[in-house]
Amino acid sequence: ADSQRHRHTVRRGRPGPDGPQHRPASHAAGHRRRPAAAARQDDQVPGRRRACAPGRPRTDHGVHARRGRVLRRRRLHRHPLRGRHRPGQTPARPRAAPSRRGPGRAAGQRRAGRGGGKASADAGDPIPALIEIDCDGHRGGVQPDGPDLLEIGRRLVEAGAELRGVLDHAGESYFARTTEAQRQAAQQERDAVVLAANRLREEGLPTPVVSVGSTPTAHAAADLSGITEVRAGNYVFFDLVMAGIGVCDIDDLALSVVVTVIGHRLDKGWILTDGGWMATSRDRGTAVQQVDQGYGLVTDLAGRVISDLVMTGASQEHGVLSLRPGSARHLPDLAIGSRVRILPNHACATAAQHREYHVVDGQSSLAVQAVWPRHNGW
Repeated sequence: ADSQRHRHTVRRGRPGPDGPQHRPASHAAGHRRRPAAAARQDDQVPGRRRACAPGRPRTDHGVHARRGRVLRRRRLHRHPLRGRHRPGQTPARPRAAPSRRGPGRAAGQRRAGRGGGKASADAGDPIPALIEIDCDGHRGGVQPDGPDLLEIGRRLVEAGAELRGVLDHAGESYFARTTEAQRQAAQQERDAVVLAANRLREEGLPTPVVSVGSTPTAHAAADLSGITEVRAGNYVFFDLVMAGIGVCDIDDLALSVVVTVIGHRLDKGWILTDGGWMATSRDRGTAVQQVDQGYGLVTDLAGRVISDLVMTGASQEHGVLSLRPGSARHLPDLAIGSRVRILPNHACATAAQHREYHVVDGQSSLAVQAVWPRHNGW
């Protein structure tokens, strides 16, 4: 019975700003539509139209997301610099990580390029490879104007790998809290990867793919010339971290988890639910932002925020709802059996806890319109 299953829900909303030429590939939303008739009658609950999907058994959660924003999931190419070992061969013991900017890092990247070519030869089939570019110092990759880029490209091609191009990710954009800062991050992300692609082409190395990707820069980009792909995973759902840096509004969040009130600890100011971190994840991305949203913001089933009520605690199977520190409001009277929504800090991490989406319209009722299975796994 649905009353004993996790559910996560998707609601229709305003169409996203993605244009026809640069459609982002979703990490958060691997799904296919199924007929709305697949929904059971007891999934119907009063309120706005939303769509829910059953997830893990034995609890009654739901993750909700607006249908209009969900795009087809696309897998990226294999990581460009990740080596392999033959079946039965013991992988090499990992070594201590070298300094990020020292010569050891460059040597490691060159060895990785050589290893990608060797893996292609061992497999007897060219392995597609993208070279990662460091556009802002936040993650791995090579400098777009450094010598390692060309050497890695040559080694991959000479060893028989299929050099597909370059990619980067503007990780620092998640700390850009103004529209102008996000625009600058987007331009820096684009300029770095296009520079790298042009240098490879000048050396006669194939570079058909020029890929960028982050949700803040996908919305702020003013110039995508020379870019063939935008990989913005959070883009399809949004979450509290994106709202915290001004990329979207709270009302734009398309994913939520439906939980049920199972008890109270009034002496502690707690409302207990059946949705712990196995339903919402342990992500605390808003803890470093101006407004800390705990483990998630609480709304009613219609999506209206319950003022100052936050998911402040999470064990494996139970959640704790309480008032935001310093609030002068009274704890809302939510009876046992009441159902509320949790808006997540990180939509990708929350969606990964479930195997399906229940899709609802989000405007006029909560009737399930479709069930979309996810493609889970790391």
